Amino acid sequence: MNHPWLAAILLCAPLLHAAEAMPPPKQDAALLRHTFEQALQQLPPRKQGHYGLRLYRQTGEEVYGHWVLNDLEFHAQRLNRLFPLMSDPAGLARHIEARVERYSHFKQPRGQLRYDTVRLQPEYLILGFDLIASLARLQEYGLRHQGEDAFRRYIEAQQFERFVTQPEMIQAWAAQLANQVFWLKQLGQGDMTELFIEAFRKVYPDDMDAALDELQYHNKLYGLTHILFASSQYYQYPVRPEPYRWIFDYFRANEGEILRRAKADVLAEVGIAFLLAGLDSEPMVARLQSALQATIDRDAGMIPSTTGSLDPVYGEHRNVLAIMLLDWQGMHPGPDARQLRRWRGSLPEGVTIYQPHLDTVGIQQGTPLAKQSGRGAR
Repeated sequence: MNHPWLAAILLCAPLLHAAEAMPPPKQDAALLRHTFEQALQQLPPRKQGHYGLRLYRQTGEEVYGHWVLNDLEFHAQRLNRLFPLMSDPAGLARHIEARVERYSHFKQPRGQLRYDTVRLQPEYLILGFDLIASLARLQEYGLRHQGEDAFRRYIEAQQFERFVTQPEMIQAWAAQLANQVFWLKQLGQGDMTELFIEAFRKVYPDDMDAALDELQYHNKLYGLTHILFASSQYYQYPVRPEPYRWIFDYFRANEGEILRRAKADVLAEVGIAFLLAGLDSEPMVARLQSALQATIDRDAGMIPSTTGSLDPVYGEHRNVLAIMLLDWQGMHPGPDARQLRRWRGSLPEGVTIYQPHLDTVGIQQGTPLAKQSGRGAR
């Protein structure tokens, strides 16, 4: 007789044994953090911004606001390029065509899958990645772009819901669509979150994982974690676990498969998902921490890629997620341009400060749970 629980126990046993010889998770988080903060100055600005934003929302330390300026600059420049095109349909069409053409050069299966979707619906790239993502990020920073009214009219005219339920789009862009529907709600541009979740669950039923190849299996897991990440406005606010119980139940029921099949960044994301919901005492979190710790190259001070690469440029994403899981410090909203001294006089062209009216995607805003989220549940 087959016992799935027995297989999970046998799979986890080496992790539990290895954990006995491992440093405390916080110590390994400090190791990774030291490595990447030593290298941060040499990383591309986009990577600096990605790292800085996550560490700011973990620690609330203003020093990371300096690196977040790179993220702000990226989104502002993206919108600055698009603003004149809102009144130039021919120029916008050429811009979109050039974006799609770049995808035609991707030879890996995921890139080819994504190209197949956007060559038929090229405007998705502008809507989802340029306008929706950048407007939402500026709003989180307490900022507004001078072209926001024109951008909002364009978004509304394009009827984004047509992308949300297409199986082919979900199979290519699950995590991205999850982000985008929550950002749209945050921006007050319509609530498509339940529409997306219903479609996602039809594409990826819980009992069909064995039929998924590695690309689709990871796409499913990324979709699940990003539903929760986006619901938290990316590590800013706690997530109520009740509406997402189905996700946590799936993680628990499939822990052994996740530990066996998932890459390091996905392991970290699954663990962080529990922490965002205040489920710090969930036993699976400790096992995910141990699994991540077992992947650390201690000489290099980082988690390498699945191919063994130790390039910090390509490793920043998985390692900053690991830092968060191994030394979770709660949630800090922001950074807010009205409050950071480092941002005064440093705002990019086209961007101004304003009072945002956030629709908080069904969660409660309020006192940041700095260094206490879920800790009382232990």
